[in-house]
Formats: sequence, C-alpha cells, structure tokens
Amino acid sequence: MKPAAFEYAAPETTAEALALLAEYGSDARIIAGGQTLGPMLNMRMVTPTILVDINRITDLPAMTVGEQKISTPALARQREVHESGAAANALPVLRKALSHVGHFQTRTRGTICGSIAHADPTAELPLLLLTLGGSVSLASKKQRRTIGAADFFQGALTTARRPEELIVGVDWPVTPSRTRYSFEELTVRHGHIAISSCAARLRLTVDGSVADIAIGVAGISDRPILLPLQAGHFTGVKPDEQWLSAVIGSAERLPYIDDLHASAAYRKSTTAYLIGRSVRAMLNETGNQG
Repeated sequence: MKPAAFEYAAPETTAEALALLAEYGSDARIIAGGQTLGPMLNMRMVTPTILVDINRITDLPAMTVGEQKISTPALARQREVHESGAAANALPVLRKALSHVGHFQTRTRGTICGSIAHADPTAELPLLLLTLGGSVSLASKKQRRTIGAADFFQGALTTARRPEELIVGVDWPVTPSRTRYSFEELTVRHGHIAISSCAARLRLTVDGSVADIAIGVAGISDRPILLPLQAGHFTGVKPDEQWLSAVIGSAERLPYIDDLHASAAYRKSTTAYLIGRSVRAMLNETGNQG
C-alpha cells in the first residue's frame, strides 16, 4: 500500500515547527527518523493532513553529557548515542539498551526522541527512561514543560504529549557513584519485539547495603512498569537470597498480557527470570558494562 495523500512541510526553525503543530494539532504528524512512522503511513494506520519533517531545523541543540544527566535532543540519532564514548562512560546501560533497539541500519536513522514519542510497550528506551527516573521536555507555541517518565507513558502508543507539542529533548539521569546497572531482554530473534525485558539500577553503600534500587519491566503490559519496591523494605539491608526472592516476588501481581507472541503465564515466568538475572549481574558488578 501507499500512504493517503498529505501535505508536507520542512520547517527550518523550532518556532516554525511549533506554529504548524499549533495550526494543525492532531491532524499533523512529526517525522524525524521515520523508522516506525513510515510503515504506519504506508499501511494507512495513520492518515495525517500534514507531515512535519523536523530534519532541517537548525536551532536544536546537540547532545550533551554532563555530571548529572545526558540530554538527547529531538534529532539525536540512536546510532550517535550508541557510539558516543562519553555517553557510555557516564551511563553504560544506555549503550547496552540501545544495542537491543532494532538493527544497525535502523539506529542510523531512528531518533531517541522518536522512540520515546512512539511509546511502544515493548520498546527498550521507554523502559530505560522510566527505570532511571528520566524526563521528557516538550515545547508548544505557548509554553514549554517537562514531564517525568512515570507520568509520560500512559498506555500502548499513548503519551502525555499534546497534539500541538514537540518533544525537544529527553534527559537521562546520571546517578551517583557506586551505582550499578543491568538490562536484559528476551526476544524471538535479535531486533524483534521483546516478549519481556528488564532494566535495573542498584546503588550500594560503602558497607554493601542497598541505598537505592529501581527495576522496570516491559513487554508484559500496555506500558513499561516499575516494580513496587518500597523504600525501607528493600533498602537499608545487605542483599541476600531472601532479599532477592522478595525482589522477584514483587513482580508476582503485575498485569501480564496474553497475545499472539506469548501467554501471560510465560511472560510472568520469563520476567521473574530476567529480574533475578539482572539483580545478580549488578551484585556481581557485571551489570554496569555497556
């Protein structure tokens, strides 16, 4: 199939793009990499009145790697971030997660913000952003605002972005020293959608006690989900097998789905395995390798 007819605009400034989004609202679609939008247009899953191509915008910033965060702007390609030595040194799990995103060819064109905007419930980057406590910066003709990942992802292919808004950047927190990371995923084949996946971060104190822990899972529901690891119950103690069993058990009542790729029971079993593998990797200091 071919796309339904649409108008095409290629603004050269952010202000021009926002003016178009303000004018057309939900009748507009933004394209940067087009790795998902292109096929959706061809299959007529989306039929916009206008396609706003942001690739010619010249006033968007470059990616920055700071002591507290990595900022990836709207046109940061997945390959650029994946191959960035500075980003890998600051946040090795970002490179590891990106290695699971599509293929080399798609990462060359696809953007970080595009993946976040699409909000595929099996996607790696939304899961990682949620687990790290990252945020999304949005701009419209009237205002700019920042939304935490926990509030941004609202369902399958559904986010808090308003039709007149453009995602201008995504911030990935760089956590304190003694923080370890892990990313695990189960797929039928590399580059295929995840049946289940797990992202995790763990910060230990000098004496080896758990100072902070966050674990997110995806592929099991309509959005990525954080495990309910209440502070005080899972922190302030030295991790042992009983503690690990409790961490894995916190995923027991998550809303696992059945679909053509896997049953809810299978997802539940594989998710428990991935959580255990992720935590063990972090405790053995292997999980923070990019």
